[in-house]
Amino acid sequence: MRVQTETLKKRHCFYSRICVNSHVRDYCRGFSLIEMLIVIGIIAIVGTGGALYLGNNDPGIRLERTTSRVVTFIRNAQQKATNQEENVRWGVYVDNLDSSQPTLSIFKVVEELAADPDHDGIDGLSMERIILSGNLQLLTPASGTSSDILFAKGTGLPETPRTIVIATADSQIQKTISIDGNGRIDSQ
Repeated sequence: MRVQTETLKKRHCFYSRICVNSHVRDYCRGFSLIEMLIVIGIIAIVGTGGALYLGNNDPGIRLERTTSRVVTFIRNAQQKATNQEENVRWGVYVDNLDSSQPTLSIFKVVEELAADPDHDGIDGLSMERIILSGNLQLLTPASGTSSDILFAKGTGLPETPRTIVIATADSQIQKTISIDGNGRIDSQ
């Protein structure tokens, strides 16, 4: 009995898969490039979704992102004062009167009211506002109070140094934002 050499003849297929010819059928073993790309794409989508889900639920990451956002927000108000936008003082109003929804607002000072000796407090027009997420709280200013951070026009220096403390709902993790007398704003 002679074995035909053509019966099981190996040849190379497209994408370097090894193929075998047989009398019954012609088939190739392995995966095509398209199949591999589809599997890699599905893994990437599932992995990215999982990472985003876990990242948004971690209170430490949420606190870090919010602190960074608040620092940028305060620096934006300071920059407006330094650039003398609209030739007024600019400030940030930190509102913790309703501790379930603390907010920060950039405002421009209405100089006519601020100069009036009969008028109590600083009035301004709110221009931008951010609300802290539900899982975060302000420790400073204390619950039920508020605070102003006023920047001098031209220099951007604050009238008085201020501190803002943001914490997770359980107060386990805290971040402190400091605005010193030289106008430096940083977080720890």
